Amino acid sequence: MSDQKFMGRLSLLTFGVAITIASLHFLPSLAPYQDLGWLSMAVFTILCLLMYRFGKAAIQHENKSRFTLLFMSFTGLKMFLAVLLIGIYYKVDMPSSKLFIVPFFAIYAVYTVFEVWFMTRLAKLQTPTK
Repeated sequence: MSDQKFMGRLSLLTFGVAITIASLHFLPSLAPYQDLGWLSMAVFTILCLLMYRFGKAAIQHENKSRFTLLFMSFTGLKMFLAVLLIGIYYKVDMPSSKLFIVPFFAIYAVYTVFEVWFMTRLAKLQTPTK
């Protein structure tokens, strides 16, 4: 996968997520949690960029397990950041409803599917022989 294709698809995904977050304004039960949605989108977009950059480097490394280690490390980091983000948001904002978690997990799921898709595409790339 070329960098241009990746950036195009990430941009398209992020645009779709942004429209969805903006449309939360029309749902009174979820409207107060738009800020968590925007923050989540930013964090997961940055993680995707980092994962792609390091994934491209790892796939070309002679140690084949480096790519798997990278993927597992990013997955663990993402889970840790998710728990941290939710915990901080809960402490700071004191949401009045448990529905605050719905936009967050929807965004988490969308970016996770995208990450699995592009990392699978990267894994299928042929590594150069040395």
